[in-house]
Amino acid sequence: MRNFQTFIGIDWSGAKTPIHTKSIAVAITQQASKSVELIQSAKKANWSRSDVHDLLIEKAHTEKRTLVGIDCNFGYAQAVGEAQFGIGYNYQDLWAAVEQSCCEDTNYFAGGFWTQPNYAPYFWTQGKQPEGFTMPRRVVEQACGEQGLGWPESPFKLIGAKQVGKGGLAGMRMALSLKQHLGEKIAIWPFEQDKVDQANLIISEIYPRQFIKRAGLGHKKLDQNTLHQALQNIGSY
Repeated sequence: MRNFQTFIGIDWSGAKTPIHTKSIAVAITQQASKSVELIQSAKKANWSRSDVHDLLIEKAHTEKRTLVGIDCNFGYAQAVGEAQFGIGYNYQDLWAAVEQSCCEDTNYFAGGFWTQPNYAPYFWTQGKQPEGFTMPRRVVEQACGEQGLGWPESPFKLIGAKQVGKGGLAGMRMALSLKQHLGEKIAIWPFEQDKVDQANLIISEIYPRQFIKRAGLGHKKLDQNTLHQALQNIGSY
């Protein structure tokens, strides 16, 4: 990847309500800067997913190259994708299916997908883990756990405080919309590795807990001071 001038980190949410929520946060910094700024939505005090979408479109139209990290998955374990869409499945099949199931839901909510009969059996949505239910891991999740950096929550678990699957599906809807609006100005890594050097806006999944562990801060919750400590610990500045 070529150099970036701007870096954005996004704490994401897949919840249906509230639309503007404290669960979504956006931080920004510039190349060679020693400060990270939490920014507010231009529309309301709290962010919505649609607000994030609009911010990213704005950034893509600048001359600066921007790297965006979002804590949501944009893809599936290959085995599940192939079970649902057939051999040769790719992320575009999944994104299109999510959008088709949820196109009437506002703010990129994706509840219409995991309730569809074709897809519902792959998700754990209520009560105790169903008997015989498995949560296949993506290659990146397996590698993370095997390296002692923590086991990310499964995107197929849609229950509990730590569930991430709803956010991932909402992120797929937003990513599809961004691609439709921006074309070659945006690339989603690693799916579009051949386009990242030409695009203005690159979006990648991130796992924030791994960042904290790599910085040697255990399970601390990051405020502004511990964020700077973490960045110093990993040699960012």
